[in-house]
Amino acid sequence: MGKVYFIADAHLGVESAEREAQKVERLLLFLETIRAEAAHLFILGDLFDFWFEYRSVIPKDFYPVISELHRLAKSGVDIHYVCGNHDWWQRDFFHQSVGMEVSQGPLDIVLSGRRLFLAHGDGLAERHLGDRVFNKMLRNRLNISLFTFLHPDLGMSLGRKLSRLSRRNNRQMGTDFLLDFAKKRFLEGFDYVILAHTHSPTIYREGTRVYVNVGDWMKSFTYAEMDSSGIELRQFMV
Repeated sequence: MGKVYFIADAHLGVESAEREAQKVERLLLFLETIRAEAAHLFILGDLFDFWFEYRSVIPKDFYPVISELHRLAKSGVDIHYVCGNHDWWQRDFFHQSVGMEVSQGPLDIVLSGRRLFLAHGDGLAERHLGDRVFNKMLRNRLNISLFTFLHPDLGMSLGRKLSRLSRRNNRQMGTDFLLDFAKKRFLEGFDYVILAHTHSPTIYREGTRVYVNVGDWMKSFTYAEMDSSGIELRQFMV
């Protein structure tokens, strides 16, 4: 089989125009580079800092990345998006128009004879009551329906504010809680546990079991690469 790649946490749209342009350019180059060898690409959440699917509108600033993902899918690469804590309002656009599979929760899959647990990483430990209420409010169907009546320019502006609020509410618990979570999954028979969310690139080996946090695409520009021989954490250099 071809190689399997894992990325997360680009948070497109959150930084200055100059930083966004640099980040997008590097991401597009990465997607172009892996096309020849990739069999699978897993995006473990928060590719965009805010995403809302209007029926006939997509944010123009995201078009280059969306277009390249569509091109990658058309070339035969299986792309799977695992939603993160900034992926509140996804419907069927990624699946029907881009060619990606979308999962709202963790994945339990087998590749190259190894059992993988894949998730963004949010919600894997007890969260503050305010965090739980905030996320339920954002995922409420009535609130989503009401949001569709907003003009897209107003909706995107409001969405960015909600994303900033989400970051403030998402209290940092360090990174040890994800490693502890991964060790528990090892006991359940998982060979690899691959997560994101903390923006802290990490690889931990316990015999043949491996925990990887893929880091982010904002500062570290790291990703995980898996083939028949194992899995490694890498940095995309330009």
